[in-house]
Amino acid sequence: MIINEHHYGGTLIRAYVTPGDRIELHTFSNGALQTVKVFRVGDTAEHDSYNLRYLGTIRSITAKSVVIRPAYGSSMKRLNFNTFSWRNWNFDLGDAEAYNSQVSRNL
Repeated sequence: MIINEHHYGGTLIRAYVTPGDRIELHTFSNGALQTVKVFRVGDTAEHDSYNLRYLGTIRSITAKSVVIRPAYGSSMKRLNFNTFSWRNWNFDLGDAEAYNSQVSRNL
């Protein structure tokens, strides 16, 4: 079931959610499926950004949101599907960690 659908630039992102299990982000360009990213409870995802990309562990996936425990700090972050989708539709953990490392060296 499509829970959320929106455009980010020229890319259409559809979020398919199975509460308690996973959220799938399907990206389309010119009507053709480009990528599928699957996030499950326990996976790492981005929840915020400023100079760095803030990452955390997905603690739960509900019918309305994704709850993430930040790597640093104790308060949970609740992202609606629109916010989760645009932050994570092209997420790559290696790229995020490399970016944070590079920015940290330059501060």
